[in-house]
Amino acid sequence: MKIEAHYLKFLFGGGISVSLDWSLFIFLSTQLNFNFIISKAVGYVAGTLFAFIFNGLITFRTHLSIFKFKRHLAVYFFSLLLNITVFNLTMKLLPSLFGLNKLIALLAATGISISTNFIGMRFWVFQRNASVHE
Repeated sequence: MKIEAHYLKFLFGGGISVSLDWSLFIFLSTQLNFNFIISKAVGYVAGTLFAFIFNGLITFRTHLSIFKFKRHLAVYFFSLLLNITVFNLTMKLLPSLFGLNKLIALLAATGISISTNFIGMRFWVFQRNASVHE
């Protein structure tokens, strides 16, 4: 399958993952009065699990395994570190312009995460010859 088709499916699955993450966060924190951090953690974990399953089965059409899940977690952890770093650097480098620096920092950090996650998923987690360790 062409990289463009993979990328479009990846973005679609990512949209669902983020929606699941945010929906669970909002529901748990507002309707069930869970702590904000616990609500966010539950939402993030649910989104991460969904992303693994969706990308493995739908985007890259491969079987799932513990080996691939461990790689998936490594990519997401690395992406999270990059996201936080880019966000912080952008906030420090841009002057505060009516709060737009936060939006620009958020967009830059999200763009880095999307790119990192896609490259990691396509070329490392769900690569076609990943069955060597399974």
